Amino acid sequence: MKHINWQEASPQKERHYYKFDPSDAERFANQYGKKVRHTSGSQNIAMSCPYCGGGDYKFTLSLKTGQFHCFHGRCGVSGNMLTLAADFDFSLGMEVDEYLAPRRQYRDLSGKALPSAHPDAIAWLKGRGIHAETVERYNITIQTKRPEILVFPFADERGALQYVKYRDTTATKENGRSKEWSESGCKPILFGMAQCDLKKTRCLIITEGQIDALSVAQAGNYNVVSVPNGKDGWTWVPYCYDWVRRFDEIVVFGDYEKDPRTGETRMTLLDGIKQRFPMRVLAVKPEAYENGRYKDANDILKGGGTNGINAAIAGAEFVGVKRVKHLLDAERINLDDVKKLRTGIFDLDVLTGGGIQCGVLSVLQGKRGEGKSTFAIQMAAQAVAQGMTAFIYSGEATGYELRNQFERQVAGPEHIIEEAGQYGSRYTISEANAALIRNWCHDKVYYYDNQIIDSDEPESLLDTLETAMQQYGIQFALIDNLMTGLDIDGNASLERNDRQGQFVTKLARMAVRYDCLIMLVAHLRKNSFSEDPNDEASGSAEIGNRSRLTLQYARGLKREIDSGKISETQRKLSLCKCSANGNRDYEGMIMDFEPKSRRIYKAGTSPSWKYGWEPEQLAMDGFVEIPDEEAGDLPW
Repeated sequence: MKHINWQEASPQKERHYYKFDPSDAERFANQYGKKVRHTSGSQNIAMSCPYCGGGDYKFTLSLKTGQFHCFHGRCGVSGNMLTLAADFDFSLGMEVDEYLAPRRQYRDLSGKALPSAHPDAIAWLKGRGIHAETVERYNITIQTKRPEILVFPFADERGALQYVKYRDTTATKENGRSKEWSESGCKPILFGMAQCDLKKTRCLIITEGQIDALSVAQAGNYNVVSVPNGKDGWTWVPYCYDWVRRFDEIVVFGDYEKDPRTGETRMTLLDGIKQRFPMRVLAVKPEAYENGRYKDANDILKGGGTNGINAAIAGAEFVGVKRVKHLLDAERINLDDVKKLRTGIFDLDVLTGGGIQCGVLSVLQGKRGEGKSTFAIQMAAQAVAQGMTAFIYSGEATGYELRNQFERQVAGPEHIIEEAGQYGSRYTISEANAALIRNWCHDKVYYYDNQIIDSDEPESLLDTLETAMQQYGIQFALIDNLMTGLDIDGNASLERNDRQGQFVTKLARMAVRYDCLIMLVAHLRKNSFSEDPNDEASGSAEIGNRSRLTLQYARGLKREIDSGKISETQRKLSLCKCSANGNRDYEGMIMDFEPKSRRIYKAGTSPSWKYGWEPEQLAMDGFVEIPDEEAGDLPW
């Protein structure tokens, strides 16, 4: 046999062979760190340095990238998880460990000559559509004492025998005999490596079985291999990785069958190959298997001949990188047609291009006690008025307090009954109007009951919200506020900023998944020196990063109040960020507050808008008759 003369040097060990897993960093820290803690914001692990032993928390290990650095004295050591694995004999899993530093001992078969093809093997494989010249090229033979056993020799790129596999041609389900097995103690490599030639093509075709590889080769294809131990066996990867990486692309020609774990019918091998090799990967389409009529390449060869094999390879589809798509294949949408929440404040709706876009996380920030919760409830009322189903979480207000606020805002100032009492004015609405409002929106607005006391661990807020989205069709969700939400959600083992980042990230993903507008109320920092108001929300930087729209509702600055630009009772509503159109309004608009209905409106406009619950006569004269027993002591 003529051995291939590989002219190219073996590539250097590749760092991308290992895909970073944060759990590896956690395991290393627990094993080698005397004192370990999670730092805030950047998701690092801080610990004593395993190299110099100095500093309690001078050694940082990133939970995002696996990079590390020691800031203690003159140490300054740095690197990544592969560095730590090599320096501390730290395991990153069998595949990675064996690739970086092979230790397993295998039988040495390299001195054994490759066999000649046996006539009985040629005769049996002819029945599978494979011709004698192909059998001879791949040195297929039989066992001397058991001629019904086919022998498949696996030789490496140098032509040295490394692995041997057997197939019992008489095995059936009925007789219960094993169909395939391998010689014990041998190094697992790919079948067909010795027959490949990079000078012919730089495309490697990988199949699941030896007969499938022979079938593809029978159709005139070069560089065809099969895995040694099935779709779930990856022990060959450490010994063949550098060789496979010499090719420009891989065509995966696996079996097409039902996955017993998922019940889905799909091509095997693909996911494992894609995860392990970073080059261009193509997959034979289901149509080539006639959507299940054929199971593998040999079935295609017997049913469709060599033309069927070559058509399958020619039609193989590029798998690509998950989440990376051609830009102009994206859906073309007129942004004016995207579902939005009209805020009811005309100037803000203009700035945001017609309202706040749904399917996003928006942040409403402000200082304590300045009215941001009131403004947020008003946005919930706007959502209900526009046909959306709303969900309200408040970590501070009870159910009856939320109902009181919501009803007063929906009622409007002209329908509020002001009663003079011993301790000042009290504002209510009539039972008749309360019934009308209830009928108008009863199945359109829900709240999280924080007064329920469970004997079991309380369900997380995010789990409750997601379930509500699925079962009630929530389209607007108000989370008031971030800090109280974290009390019943988030990983308690993480520091506050890390928990906030995790919480906000999940909210943003949920908004996209369910096409829901989520409004998150957040406090402002006590002392902020940033010129960008998007950095002023107290806590993790992820709050500003994940928000697609950020509003700020706050008092005017002292100099603005002193100059008469804004009064003590007024507020400023600023648009800090709007990703939909890039608009900003840091100066903000001046807002007034109507105390009876608790409505917030732009100065110079009216708070007497309608929500749609009012009966027809209300539209004519603006009043609903109130029974005498409900009237109370009116102040006029």
